[in-house]
Amino acid sequence: RITHPDDMEKAVIRFQHLLKGEIDVTEFRIYTKAGEVRWLRDHGHPYWDDKEGRVTHIYGAAQDITQSKLFEEQLQQQAEELKARNEELDAFAYTVAHDLKNPIASMMGFASLILNYFDRMQDDQVREYLNMIMEGGYKLKEIINALLLLAGVNKMEDAQVDPIDMADLIPQIEARLTSIIEETGAVIQHPKSWALALCYAPWVEEVWANYISNAIKYG
Repeated sequence: RITHPDDMEKAVIRFQHLLKGEIDVTEFRIYTKAGEVRWLRDHGHPYWDDKEGRVTHIYGAAQDITQSKLFEEQLQQQAEELKARNEELDAFAYTVAHDLKNPIASMMGFASLILNYFDRMQDDQVREYLNMIMEGGYKLKEIINALLLLAGVNKMEDAQVDPIDMADLIPQIEARLTSIIEETGAVIQHPKSWALALCYAPWVEEVWANYISNAIKYG
């Protein structure tokens, strides 16, 4: 009656070992009179009576190991969380390297052209390349800001979640992406109406910015 249902099979096997005269040490859960679940480590030492030809007594002691079991579960959970976090960091590092590589390579390329061919370049061409370098710098700034925002996600215990109207949010993102929209001639079509979304606006804004810029560049 006091054995936890999930450990019943374990308790039955233990009892069978004891009846055979085998010493047994088993960990299982029980219910206390108050209905609380506790873990026990039960040491059973059967006494085999040769005259009776069976086990007539079982001596032993039960130790409450609930706290140590809870500690083990916490350690296991922490280990799993740490493993998941490490996998996330690996993926994150790859993404960061990929995102930063392109604008840096572009900036270095234009800077190299100016350094090597400055004396043979027209002023307009130099100005154009400098503008390209500036755009790469702005792109790096956007990426770094996004990374700082993402880094703050785990530190933020209670993000302010509100109903957000995407019809108000999207134009702000389009303003951020003005240069790439104008450069590519992209046309962004809006639905006639948006459903309200319960969210933390700064994070959703970054999601939309990534979706739209990727659609323009690769769509």
